[in-house]
Amino acid sequence: MASQQFPAVSVDDSIYSPTELHAVAGRKEFTPVVLSACLANACLDMTSLGCSKTRISWRQRSDFLYAVCQSQDDPYLAVRLGQDLHVTAYGMAGFTLLSSPTLAHAIETACELGVLLNTYQALFLDIQDARAELRINENSAIMGDAKHCSSFVDVSKFVTLLRDISHRDFSIDSLTFSAAGTHEDEACLSDLFGCVVLMGQEHNAIAFAAEHLHRALPQHHAITHHSCKQACIEQLQRLHSRYDICYRVKKILLAAPAALPAQGEVARLLNLSSRTLRRRLESENSSYNQVVEEVRTQLAVRFLLESSLSTEAISERLSYSDAANFRHAFRRWTGITPRAFRDEHRVARKPGVMCQPYDAQLHRLHQDLLSA
Repeated sequence: MASQQFPAVSVDDSIYSPTELHAVAGRKEFTPVVLSACLANACLDMTSLGCSKTRISWRQRSDFLYAVCQSQDDPYLAVRLGQDLHVTAYGMAGFTLLSSPTLAHAIETACELGVLLNTYQALFLDIQDARAELRINENSAIMGDAKHCSSFVDVSKFVTLLRDISHRDFSIDSLTFSAAGTHEDEACLSDLFGCVVLMGQEHNAIAFAAEHLHRALPQHHAITHHSCKQACIEQLQRLHSRYDICYRVKKILLAAPAALPAQGEVARLLNLSSRTLRRRLESENSSYNQVVEEVRTQLAVRFLLESSLSTEAISERLSYSDAANFRHAFRRWTGITPRAFRDEHRVARKPGVMCQPYDAQLHRLHQDLLSA
């Protein structure tokens, strides 16, 4: 049983809820100054986290989680963060899992609703005789320590979800992590999870007795489960529709060799009328101008950090009427001027510095431009 991948989603596409990050940001050990820096590292702020309409990318999630873990003197903070992410943090999707008839059914549902559970990586349930293993594959597009940080959060999160759903009679045999670690790390993590933990293994996985899969869950309710799952499916369909059209528009804009094309030209390239394109975007609570703004933000960062283009040249490339309008927009996005941003982040782009995640983001943008 493997999870279904949301079509064509990349780690830089804003499709996930910030609910998890909002929960993490509420922890007492994070001061306002630390939080502000960590959020800025992921191009976020507290206002956006608290907005129900906000959507974040998987890279933003990873960048924020890595930054907060780096900010504290606790090597196992990523595990503690995942332990705090209970089933009720995922709204309708969480209640769908909670009201499932069996654990096997709940895991199958989690595979179907992965996006709504803030899951980018593939889930795979392997059953061998009396042993079941839920594998949580790592995302190859996120590299280094940030990847392992996300993996610790996600494995810990799914341990919490499995325990929340199954209640008291559920026990885990062992956990494995692909990240390397010492025997001391394994011992500390074993204490945190209450089971055997092995590091440097082939998979990130949660192993438990297969008999748990078919036991009736304590909070199963057929009507609640059906209504919640139906609502989740409808939400996924809306996300799919919005992502599909927005993604195609975004790819065209990113591939533009000069100034960004007008809506009519983009509609022509999509074999749609301008009215149809506008209607399809509006039906998914988006607009051509909104997509253009997202692309402008990404390209502005790329041009400022990877080129020597002047502010005037960048504003022309991004189809602003003049440089002053571009500077005003950039300050609205980031809180600082284009020149200040370029000076600060060009200096900061060194190994181990908090602003390093921009490098991976810019690499992804470059790949978008080449493949569009």
